[in-house]
Amino acid sequence: SLVLGIDEPEIHLHPYMQRNLVKYIKNIISNKDDNFKKLLKNLFDLDEIYGQAIIVTHSPNIILDEYSEIIRFYQSSNKSVRVISGVNLELDIASEKQLRRNMPYIKEALFSKCVVIVEGDTEFGALPLWANKMLGDIDEYGISFIKAEGKKSVKSIVKFLEQFNIPAVSIVDRDNGENNNIKDLKNLVITDLKDFEEEIVNKLLIENKGLLFEIVKAYDSDSSNEKIQKGKLEDICKKY
Repeated sequence: SLVLGIDEPEIHLHPYMQRNLVKYIKNIISNKDDNFKKLLKNLFDLDEIYGQAIIVTHSPNIILDEYSEIIRFYQSSNKSVRVISGVNLELDIASEKQLRRNMPYIKEALFSKCVVIVEGDTEFGALPLWANKMLGDIDEYGISFIKAEGKKSVKSIVKFLEQFNIPAVSIVDRDNGENNNIKDLKNLVITDLKDFEEEIVNKLLIENKGLLFEIVKAYDSDSSNEKIQKGKLEDICKKY
């Protein structure tokens, strides 16, 4: 039997090497590396080992996609150290599927003090910029943003974060009012208008009708020459 303890293996390693190292360690302790098995046999006359690796890390790249292997240490409100293991998580099949799709974002969120979950690209691009302008550097606050890739994923991500005791705020589009499956979530923000994009455009047009067009021209000088199919434009008009 072998217990292997490693402290912060990410030091001096770029992200690809970090992931490669963890996979290599897993192969060794599970007897899947033939070269290591030969060494065991030649040096110690052992056919196999029963291994357990315990890795302490501050890097999301060290965390692989198996959430049950994650153990989170964090400081509670009374300054005591709390521990939560992914082995104890209870997720249904649908939630687990959505969770695995968003693991690249969630891994970083495990190190944050608060997570903001958004639906799509627009919010994911705009909100961190706004937060930096209003609060200063959001990294200093330990705030993480997760793009859920749709409303269905929001609830699964929130459930996962709650079980690891990570506070989360969710921002979703009102759409056609179809938010019944998520309306019970804590710290849920629903747009007043149809979606986040409509609120931005509407705000700009009300405050200063020329401002929206000035922004578009300043950030996309070719936009005034772009063409759009009439049918597509009509569909957008009908939507709003």
